[in-house]
Amino acid sequence: MRTLLLLAALVSSSSALAAPGVFTHQGRLLDSTGSPLEGGHTLSFVLYDAPAGGTTLWLEGQTVDFSNGYFVVELGGQTPFEASTFSSTDELYVGMSIDGNAELTPRTRLTSVPWALAAGSVSGGPVDALSVSVGGTVIIESDGTIDYANIVGGPDGIDALGCSDGQVVSFSGGSAVCSDPVTSDVLTGAVAAHAGDASAHHDRYANSEAVAAMGTKGAGNAL
Repeated sequence: MRTLLLLAALVSSSSALAAPGVFTHQGRLLDSTGSPLEGGHTLSFVLYDAPAGGTTLWLEGQTVDFSNGYFVVELGGQTPFEASTFSSTDELYVGMSIDGNAELTPRTRLTSVPWALAAGSVSGGPVDALSVSVGGTVIIESDGTIDYANIVGGPDGIDALGCSDGQVVSFSGGSAVCSDPVTSDVLTGAVAAHAGDASAHHDRYANSEAVAAMGTKGAGNAL
């Protein structure tokens, strides 16, 4: 049985903004004599939540071809990752063993990759989430139910405003208040009033032109 030494391991991914379902793991392996591995070998990969010990979150085995000790694999292609794998902890470590031997040490910590950095915020796109929280307070439950009591400050939230049936919550001067919804009748009246003001303005403008014209005529034709 040969003792294997892991010299380097790198983690990368596709540069697309959408997170791919796999990530690349690569490195180089030498045996105890310092000779690089060649040919096919069976690699076993495990994701842990700690650099030593910890909980096994995922595992996968692959047959990999080595060239001068170098290897490249895509993890997650055979055993898909669960969505919770990357959201349940801030730290993940890859453990690797070869040909059934003991796991190599140390484990490799996963680091941020381009698409993960872009996923730190949402801008101009859909949101697909199990729930929505603000400052640790759940606003939208996993079933889509909105926790109105948590939206406005105070122990009772919106309920404390005492809105009547049919009223809506609006903001005035930075404070939440109850108000009647804007109906189509109200909008129609507002539009009609605006049209009346515009007509009156037009009439005044037309009359002022007539007065100016009369003044000009009188100036050129003395009585």
